[in-house]
Amino acid sequence: MKKIIALILVSLFCTLLGAQVPNDDTLKFFRGVGSKFMGVDSNFVTMEDQLQHVDAKLSGGTKLNIVGHSQGGLRALAYASYQQQHGRLPDNIANVISIGGPTTGFSPLAQGVQVLQTKLDDASTTINGGMQAVMNLSLVPKGTFEILQNGGVSGLLQTLGLNNSSLPALLAAVDDVKQSYKDMKPDSDFLTKYIVKNTYEWLVFRTPLGRIISVKLFKIRSDWKLPKPVKYGFIVGTSSDILKTADDLNLKVPIAGMTVAPSKVASYYVKATGLASAAWDAIHTSYDIEASLLNPWMYPGHRRDARKLANNASAWRDKAKQGYDWVSNCESNFSSILGTAVNENDSFIPTRDQYIDVAEFGGSYIQNETKGRFAGAYNHLSETTHPDIWGAGGSLDINTIGADGKLVKWLYGNSFTSGTITGENID
Repeated sequence: MKKIIALILVSLFCTLLGAQVPNDDTLKFFRGVGSKFMGVDSNFVTMEDQLQHVDAKLSGGTKLNIVGHSQGGLRALAYASYQQQHGRLPDNIANVISIGGPTTGFSPLAQGVQVLQTKLDDASTTINGGMQAVMNLSLVPKGTFEILQNGGVSGLLQTLGLNNSSLPALLAAVDDVKQSYKDMKPDSDFLTKYIVKNTYEWLVFRTPLGRIISVKLFKIRSDWKLPKPVKYGFIVGTSSDILKTADDLNLKVPIAGMTVAPSKVASYYVKATGLASAAWDAIHTSYDIEASLLNPWMYPGHRRDARKLANNASAWRDKAKQGYDWVSNCESNFSSILGTAVNENDSFIPTRDQYIDVAEFGGSYIQNETKGRFAGAYNHLSETTHPDIWGAGGSLDINTIGADGKLVKWLYGNSFTSGTITGENID
Protein backbone atom coordinates (compact mmCIF):
# COMPACT_ATOMS: atom_id res chain seq x y z
CA MET A 1 0.00 0.00 0.00
CA LYS A 2 2.83 2.38 0.86
CA LYS A 3 4.43 1.68 -2.51
CA ILE A 4 1.18 2.51 -4.29
CA ILE A 5 0.82 5.77 -2.37
CA ALA A 6 4.45 6.63 -3.09
CA LEU A 7 3.95 6.01 -6.82
CA ILE A 8 0.84 8.19 -6.81
CA LEU A 9 2.72 11.00 -5.06
CA VAL A 10 5.64 10.75 -7.48
CA SER A 11 3.24 10.80 -10.43
CA LEU A 12 1.41 13.83 -8.98
CA PHE A 13 4.71 15.62 -8.35
CA CYS A 14 5.83 15.02 -11.94
CA THR A 15 2.49 16.24 -13.27
CA LEU A 16 2.71 19.43 -11.23
CA LEU A 17 6.32 19.92 -12.28
CA GLY A 18 5.36 19.60 -15.95
CA ALA A 19 2.58 22.17 -15.49
CA GLN A 20 4.90 24.84 -14.10
CA VAL A 21 5.86 27.93 -16.10
CA PRO A 22 9.64 27.85 -15.92
CA ASN A 23 12.06 30.37 -17.32
CA ASP A 24 14.91 29.04 -19.41
CA ASP A 25 17.95 31.29 -19.37
CA THR A 26 19.28 29.58 -22.50
CA LEU A 27 16.15 30.30 -24.60
CA LYS A 28 16.55 33.48 -26.65
CA PHE A 29 14.26 35.04 -29.25
CA PHE A 30 15.27 37.24 -32.19
CA ARG A 31 12.48 39.24 -33.80
CA GLY A 32 12.24 40.50 -37.35
CA VAL A 33 12.04 43.85 -39.08
CA GLY A 34 10.66 46.51 -36.76
CA SER A 35 12.41 45.29 -33.61
CA LYS A 36 14.37 47.93 -31.73
CA PHE A 37 18.12 48.14 -31.23
CA MET A 38 19.07 50.75 -28.66
CA GLY A 39 15.73 52.40 -29.42
CA VAL A 40 16.31 52.44 -33.18
CA ASP A 41 14.16 50.48 -35.63
CA SER A 42 16.11 47.51 -37.02
CA ASN A 43 15.45 48.82 -40.54
CA PHE A 44 17.97 51.55 -39.81
CA VAL A 45 20.57 49.35 -38.12
CA THR A 46 22.89 47.32 -40.34
CA MET A 47 22.93 43.59 -39.72
CA GLU A 48 26.58 43.82 -38.69
CA ASP A 49 25.71 46.37 -35.99
CA GLN A 50 22.78 44.18 -34.92
CA LEU A 51 25.16 41.25 -34.40
CA GLN A 52 27.50 43.32 -32.28
CA HIS A 53 24.60 44.60 -30.17
CA VAL A 54 23.26 41.06 -29.69
CA ASP A 55 26.72 39.78 -28.80
CA ALA A 56 27.09 42.41 -26.08
CA LYS A 57 23.79 41.29 -24.52
CA LEU A 58 24.55 37.56 -24.78
CA SER A 59 28.16 37.74 -23.65
CA GLY A 60 28.97 34.79 -21.41
CA GLY A 61 25.94 32.73 -22.43
CA THR A 62 26.43 28.99 -22.86
CA LYS A 63 24.52 26.34 -24.82
CA LEU A 64 21.99 28.89 -26.04
CA ASN A 65 18.82 27.91 -27.90
CA ILE A 66 18.10 30.75 -30.33
CA VAL A 67 14.77 31.09 -32.15
CA GLY A 68 14.50 33.82 -34.78
CA HIS A 69 11.58 34.92 -36.96
CA SER A 70 11.87 36.62 -40.34
CA GLN A 71 14.96 38.86 -40.35
CA GLY A 72 15.53 37.55 -36.82
CA GLY A 73 16.00 34.08 -38.32
CA LEU A 74 18.75 35.40 -40.57
CA ARG A 75 20.25 37.26 -37.59
CA ALA A 76 20.23 34.05 -35.52
CA LEU A 77 22.06 32.09 -38.22
CA ALA A 78 24.57 34.89 -38.73
CA TYR A 79 25.13 35.14 -34.98
CA ALA A 80 26.12 31.46 -34.86
CA SER A 81 28.64 32.19 -37.60
CA TYR A 82 29.78 35.32 -35.73
CA GLN A 83 30.42 33.22 -32.64
CA GLN A 84 32.45 30.73 -34.64
CA GLN A 85 34.55 33.47 -36.20
CA HIS A 86 35.33 34.69 -32.70
CA GLY A 87 36.35 31.22 -31.51
CA ARG A 88 33.49 30.73 -29.03
CA LEU A 89 31.92 27.54 -30.36
CA PRO A 90 30.85 24.87 -29.55
CA ASP A 91 30.22 26.10 -25.99
CA ASN A 92 28.06 29.15 -26.69
CA ILE A 93 25.24 27.96 -28.99
CA ALA A 94 23.47 24.60 -29.02
CA ASN A 95 20.52 25.12 -31.40
CA VAL A 96 19.36 27.72 -33.93
CA ILE A 97 15.80 27.71 -35.29
CA SER A 98 14.75 30.05 -38.10
CA ILE A 99 11.03 30.65 -38.65
CA GLY A 100 10.10 32.16 -42.02
CA GLY A 101 13.56 33.68 -42.31
CA PRO A 102 15.33 34.76 -45.50
CA THR A 103 18.16 32.38 -44.60
CA THR A 104 20.31 33.05 -47.67
CA GLY A 105 18.79 36.41 -48.56
CA PHE A 106 15.49 37.71 -49.95
CA SER A 107 15.57 36.04 -53.38
CA PRO A 108 12.97 38.31 -55.10
CA LEU A 109 15.72 40.94 -55.07
CA ALA A 110 17.78 38.65 -57.32
CA GLN A 111 15.43 39.65 -60.14
CA GLY A 112 16.96 43.08 -59.87
CA VAL A 113 15.52 46.01 -57.98
CA GLN A 114 14.33 47.68 -61.18
CA VAL A 115 12.56 44.54 -62.41
CA LEU A 116 10.81 44.06 -59.08
CA GLN A 117 9.86 47.73 -58.91
CA THR A 118 8.41 47.53 -62.43
CA LYS A 119 6.27 44.55 -61.40
CA LEU A 120 4.95 46.48 -58.41
CA ASP A 121 4.25 49.57 -60.50
CA ASP A 122 2.45 47.52 -63.14
CA ALA A 123 0.27 45.84 -60.53
CA SER A 124 -0.62 49.15 -58.91
CA THR A 125 -1.38 50.73 -62.30
CA THR A 126 -3.58 47.79 -63.27
CA ILE A 127 -5.63 47.91 -60.07
CA ASN A 128 -6.04 51.70 -60.21
CA GLY A 129 -6.96 51.47 -63.91
CA GLY A 130 -9.76 49.05 -63.09
CA MET A 131 -11.07 51.46 -60.48
CA GLN A 132 -11.04 54.35 -62.97
CA ALA A 133 -12.99 52.22 -65.45
CA VAL A 134 -15.65 51.69 -62.79
CA MET A 135 -15.80 55.33 -61.77
CA ASN A 136 -16.15 56.54 -65.35
CA LEU A 137 -19.47 54.71 -65.70
CA SER A 138 -22.58 56.67 -64.84
CA LEU A 139 -24.08 53.74 -62.94
CA VAL A 140 -22.32 51.46 -60.45
CA PRO A 141 -23.76 49.01 -57.86
CA LYS A 142 -25.00 50.55 -54.62
CA GLY A 143 -22.16 51.03 -52.15
CA THR A 144 -19.43 50.31 -54.68
CA PHE A 145 -18.53 53.96 -55.28
CA GLU A 146 -18.29 54.61 -51.53
CA ILE A 147 -16.15 51.53 -50.91
CA LEU A 148 -13.75 51.97 -53.80
CA GLN A 149 -13.37 55.73 -53.93
CA ASN A 150 -13.13 56.50 -50.20
CA GLY A 151 -9.95 54.62 -49.47
CA GLY A 152 -10.93 51.15 -50.63
CA VAL A 153 -8.48 50.76 -53.47
CA SER A 154 -5.62 52.41 -51.58
CA GLY A 155 -6.40 50.09 -48.68
CA LEU A 156 -6.38 47.14 -51.06
CA LEU A 157 -3.00 48.22 -52.41
CA GLN A 158 -1.72 48.50 -48.83
CA THR A 159 -2.99 45.01 -47.98
CA LEU A 160 -1.30 43.58 -51.07
CA GLY A 161 1.96 45.27 -50.14
CA LEU A 162 1.94 47.47 -53.24
CA ASN A 163 2.00 50.86 -51.56
CA ASN A 164 4.91 52.71 -49.99
CA SER A 165 4.64 50.93 -46.64
CA SER A 166 5.76 47.51 -47.83
CA LEU A 167 7.70 46.11 -50.79
CA PRO A 168 8.27 49.49 -52.48
CA ALA A 169 9.73 50.80 -49.20
CA LEU A 170 12.05 47.80 -49.08
CA LEU A 171 13.20 48.44 -52.64
CA ALA A 172 13.78 52.11 -51.94
CA ALA A 173 15.99 51.21 -48.99
CA VAL A 174 17.78 48.18 -50.35
CA ASP A 175 20.86 50.08 -51.49
CA ASP A 176 20.99 52.43 -48.50
CA VAL A 177 24.16 51.63 -46.55
CA LYS A 178 22.46 52.80 -43.36
CA GLN A 179 19.69 50.21 -43.56
CA SER A 180 19.54 46.47 -42.94
CA TYR A 181 17.57 45.72 -46.11
CA LYS A 182 20.75 45.93 -48.16
CA ASP A 183 22.15 43.00 -46.19
CA MET A 184 19.21 40.85 -47.36
CA LYS A 185 20.18 41.08 -51.02
CA PRO A 186 21.44 37.67 -52.22
CA ASP A 187 25.24 37.60 -52.23
CA SER A 188 25.48 40.81 -50.19
CA ASP A 189 28.71 41.40 -48.29
CA PHE A 190 26.94 40.47 -45.06
CA LEU A 191 25.61 37.16 -46.40
CA THR A 192 28.95 36.35 -47.99
CA LYS A 193 30.70 36.92 -44.67
CA TYR A 194 28.33 35.08 -42.35
CA ILE A 195 26.11 32.67 -44.33
CA VAL A 196 27.52 31.54 -47.68
CA LYS A 197 29.89 32.77 -50.36
CA ASN A 198 28.75 31.64 -53.79
CA THR A 199 30.97 31.43 -56.85
CA TYR A 200 29.36 31.71 -60.28
CA GLU A 201 30.21 30.97 -63.89
CA TRP A 202 30.06 34.17 -65.91
CA LEU A 203 29.68 34.85 -69.61
CA VAL A 204 31.64 37.93 -70.63
CA PHE A 205 31.34 39.40 -74.12
CA ARG A 206 31.86 42.64 -75.98
CA THR A 207 29.04 44.35 -77.90
CA PRO A 208 29.54 45.71 -81.45
CA LEU A 209 29.86 49.16 -79.85
CA GLY A 210 32.72 47.94 -77.64
CA ARG A 211 30.79 47.69 -74.38
CA ILE A 212 31.77 44.75 -72.12
CA ILE A 213 28.78 42.90 -70.62
CA SER A 214 28.91 40.19 -67.93
CA VAL A 215 26.04 37.72 -67.50
CA LYS A 216 25.76 35.39 -64.49
CA LEU A 217 25.12 31.87 -65.79
CA PHE A 218 25.01 29.43 -62.87
CA LYS A 219 26.43 28.72 -59.43
CA ILE A 220 29.49 26.47 -59.40
CA ARG A 221 30.45 26.46 -55.71
CA SER A 222 29.13 27.44 -52.27
CA ASP A 223 31.51 28.17 -49.40
CA TRP A 224 29.35 27.95 -46.27
CA LYS A 225 30.22 30.05 -43.22
CA LEU A 226 27.73 28.45 -40.81
CA PRO A 227 29.29 26.39 -38.01
CA LYS A 228 28.99 22.60 -37.99
CA PRO A 229 28.68 22.07 -34.18
CA VAL A 230 25.32 23.88 -34.01
CA LYS A 231 22.05 22.00 -34.68
CA TYR A 232 19.68 23.72 -37.10
CA GLY A 233 15.93 23.75 -37.56
CA PHE A 234 13.83 25.61 -40.12
CA ILE A 235 10.09 26.28 -39.94
CA VAL A 236 8.70 27.09 -43.38
CA GLY A 237 5.46 28.97 -44.06
CA THR A 238 3.53 28.26 -47.26
CA SER A 239 0.30 30.29 -46.95
CA SER A 240 0.49 32.57 -49.99
CA ASP A 241 -3.16 33.76 -49.95
CA ILE A 242 -2.45 37.33 -48.96
CA LEU A 243 -6.12 38.36 -48.67
CA LYS A 244 -6.98 35.41 -46.43
CA THR A 245 -3.86 36.20 -44.45
CA ALA A 246 -5.05 39.77 -43.92
CA ASP A 247 -8.52 38.57 -42.89
CA ASP A 248 -7.11 35.93 -40.51
CA LEU A 249 -5.04 38.64 -38.85
CA ASN A 250 -8.19 40.77 -38.48
CA LEU A 251 -6.70 43.59 -40.53
CA LYS A 252 -9.24 46.17 -41.61
CA VAL A 253 -9.28 48.73 -44.41
CA PRO A 254 -10.43 52.14 -43.07
CA ILE A 255 -13.08 53.59 -45.40
CA ALA A 256 -15.14 56.71 -44.77
CA GLY A 257 -15.37 56.24 -41.01
CA MET A 258 -15.85 52.47 -41.09
CA THR A 259 -13.62 49.43 -41.45
CA VAL A 260 -13.97 46.71 -44.06
CA ALA A 261 -12.19 43.36 -44.31
CA PRO A 262 -9.65 43.29 -47.18
CA SER A 263 -11.36 40.30 -48.83
CA LYS A 264 -14.64 42.27 -48.80
CA VAL A 265 -12.97 45.20 -50.55
CA ALA A 266 -11.51 42.80 -53.10
CA SER A 267 -14.96 41.24 -53.59
CA TYR A 268 -16.49 44.69 -54.26
CA TYR A 269 -13.67 45.45 -56.65
CA VAL A 270 -14.07 42.19 -58.61
CA LYS A 271 -17.85 42.59 -58.91
CA ALA A 272 -17.57 46.23 -59.93
CA THR A 273 -14.82 45.72 -62.52
CA GLY A 274 -16.66 42.68 -63.92
CA LEU A 275 -19.75 44.83 -64.38
CA ALA A 276 -17.69 47.69 -65.82
CA SER A 277 -16.01 45.39 -68.31
CA ALA A 278 -19.38 44.13 -69.58
CA ALA A 279 -20.83 47.65 -69.64
CA TRP A 280 -17.92 49.18 -71.54
CA ASP A 281 -18.03 46.25 -73.97
CA ALA A 282 -21.72 46.97 -74.65
CA ILE A 283 -20.95 50.68 -75.13
CA HIS A 284 -18.11 49.81 -77.49
CA THR A 285 -20.38 47.52 -79.52
CA SER A 286 -23.09 50.16 -79.73
CA TYR A 287 -20.76 52.87 -81.05
CA ASP A 288 -18.98 50.41 -83.32
CA ILE A 289 -22.27 49.42 -84.95
CA GLU A 290 -23.25 53.08 -85.27
CA ALA A 291 -19.94 53.91 -86.96
CA SER A 292 -20.35 50.98 -89.33
CA LEU A 293 -23.86 52.04 -90.37
CA LEU A 294 -23.07 55.71 -90.98
CA ASN A 295 -22.29 56.65 -94.54
CA PRO A 296 -18.70 57.98 -94.55
CA TRP A 297 -19.55 60.46 -97.36
CA MET A 298 -22.73 61.83 -95.86
CA TYR A 299 -21.80 61.78 -92.15
CA PRO A 300 -17.98 61.82 -91.91
CA GLY A 301 -17.92 63.79 -88.65
CA HIS A 302 -20.55 61.66 -86.96
CA ARG A 303 -18.84 58.47 -88.10
CA ARG A 304 -15.46 59.68 -86.86
CA ASP A 305 -16.90 60.61 -83.45
CA ALA A 306 -18.64 57.24 -83.12
CA ARG A 307 -15.43 55.41 -83.95
CA LYS A 308 -13.55 57.53 -81.42
CA LEU A 309 -16.12 56.76 -78.72
CA ALA A 310 -15.97 53.07 -79.59
CA ASN A 311 -12.20 53.07 -79.20
CA ASN A 312 -12.47 54.93 -75.92
CA ALA A 313 -14.99 52.40 -74.60
CA SER A 314 -12.72 49.58 -75.75
CA ALA A 315 -9.80 51.05 -73.79
CA TRP A 316 -11.88 51.35 -70.59
CA ARG A 317 -13.22 47.82 -71.11
CA ASP A 318 -9.66 46.52 -71.25
CA LYS A 319 -8.67 48.42 -68.10
CA ALA A 320 -11.68 47.02 -66.23
CA LYS A 321 -10.93 43.49 -67.43
CA GLN A 322 -7.25 43.74 -66.50
CA GLY A 323 -8.11 44.97 -62.99
CA TYR A 324 -10.72 42.23 -62.65
CA ASP A 325 -8.26 39.54 -63.70
CA TRP A 326 -5.49 40.80 -61.40
CA VAL A 327 -7.54 40.94 -58.21
CA SER A 328 -9.50 37.77 -59.05
CA ASN A 329 -6.16 35.98 -59.19
CA CYS A 330 -4.31 38.10 -56.67
CA GLU A 331 -2.72 35.15 -54.86
CA SER A 332 -1.01 33.89 -58.01
CA ASN A 333 -0.23 37.41 -59.21
CA PHE A 334 1.33 38.45 -55.92
CA SER A 335 3.28 35.18 -55.82
CA SER A 336 4.52 35.97 -59.32
CA ILE A 337 5.87 39.32 -58.10
CA LEU A 338 7.89 37.36 -55.55
CA GLY A 339 9.06 35.02 -58.30
CA THR A 340 7.24 31.96 -56.94
CA ALA A 341 4.20 29.82 -57.60
CA VAL A 342 1.15 29.71 -55.31
CA ASN A 343 1.89 28.15 -51.89
CA GLU A 344 5.60 28.64 -52.41
CA ASN A 345 5.80 31.71 -50.16
CA ASP A 346 4.35 32.79 -46.82
CA SER A 347 2.82 35.97 -48.30
CA PHE A 348 6.27 37.59 -48.10
CA ILE A 349 9.27 35.25 -47.94
CA PRO A 350 9.61 32.55 -50.65
CA THR A 351 9.74 29.03 -49.23
CA ARG A 352 13.03 28.42 -51.05
CA ASP A 353 14.58 31.17 -48.91
CA GLN A 354 13.32 29.70 -45.63
CA TYR A 355 15.32 26.46 -45.56
CA ILE A 356 18.96 25.38 -45.78
CA ASP A 357 19.91 21.73 -46.07
CA VAL A 358 22.78 22.00 -43.64
CA ALA A 359 24.09 18.59 -44.69
CA GLU A 360 25.55 20.46 -47.65
CA PHE A 361 28.30 21.78 -45.37
CA GLY A 362 28.34 18.91 -42.86
CA GLY A 363 25.98 20.59 -40.39
CA SER A 364 23.57 18.82 -38.04
CA TYR A 365 19.78 18.76 -38.17
CA ILE A 366 17.80 19.49 -35.04
CA GLN A 367 15.65 16.54 -36.14
CA ASN A 368 17.17 13.99 -38.49
CA GLU A 369 13.91 12.42 -39.68
CA THR A 370 12.71 15.66 -41.28
CA LYS A 371 16.14 17.03 -42.14
CA GLY A 372 15.43 19.87 -39.74
CA ARG A 373 12.46 21.10 -41.78
CA PHE A 374 8.87 21.65 -40.64
CA ALA A 375 6.45 23.23 -43.13
CA GLY A 376 2.81 24.25 -42.83
CA ALA A 377 0.17 26.63 -44.14
CA TYR A 378 1.44 29.58 -42.10
CA ASN A 379 1.65 33.15 -43.30
CA HIS A 380 4.48 35.44 -42.36
CA LEU A 381 2.74 36.92 -39.33
CA SER A 382 0.90 33.81 -38.09
CA GLU A 383 4.33 32.17 -37.89
CA THR A 384 4.74 34.15 -34.66
CA THR A 385 1.64 32.72 -32.96
CA HIS A 386 0.48 29.48 -34.59
CA PRO A 387 -0.01 26.69 -32.01
CA ASP A 388 1.56 24.12 -34.35
CA ILE A 389 4.77 26.06 -33.91
CA TRP A 390 4.47 27.72 -30.51
CA GLY A 391 2.21 25.27 -28.67
CA ALA A 392 -0.64 26.06 -26.30
CA GLY A 393 -0.19 29.46 -24.67
CA GLY A 394 2.96 30.29 -26.61
CA SER A 395 3.83 33.08 -29.05
CA LEU A 396 6.74 35.28 -30.00
CA ASP A 397 4.88 38.29 -28.61
CA ILE A 398 5.31 36.95 -25.05
CA ASN A 399 8.62 35.11 -25.62
CA THR A 400 6.99 31.84 -24.63
CA ILE A 401 6.67 28.36 -26.10
CA GLY A 402 4.08 25.81 -25.01
CA ALA A 403 3.72 22.05 -24.89
CA ASP A 404 2.84 20.19 -28.10
CA GLY A 405 4.35 22.89 -30.29
CA LYS A 406 7.18 22.11 -32.69
CA LEU A 407 9.60 24.41 -30.84
CA VAL A 408 9.17 22.55 -27.54
CA LYS A 409 9.52 19.19 -29.22
CA TRP A 410 12.65 20.22 -31.07
CA LEU A 411 14.33 21.87 -28.09
CA TYR A 412 13.11 19.75 -25.16
CA GLY A 413 12.00 16.48 -26.72
CA ASN A 414 8.99 14.67 -25.26
CA SER A 415 9.91 15.39 -21.64
CA PHE A 416 7.84 18.60 -21.51
CA THR A 417 4.16 17.66 -21.83
CA SER A 418 2.23 20.61 -20.36
CA GLY A 419 2.62 24.25 -19.43
CA THR A 420 4.90 26.80 -21.07
CA ILE A 421 8.55 27.84 -21.08
CA THR A 422 9.52 31.50 -21.18
CA GLY A 423 12.72 32.84 -22.68
CA GLU A 424 14.17 36.28 -23.36
CA ASN A 425 13.71 38.62 -26.30
CA ILE A 426 17.07 39.94 -27.53
CA ASP A 427 17.08 43.28 -29.33
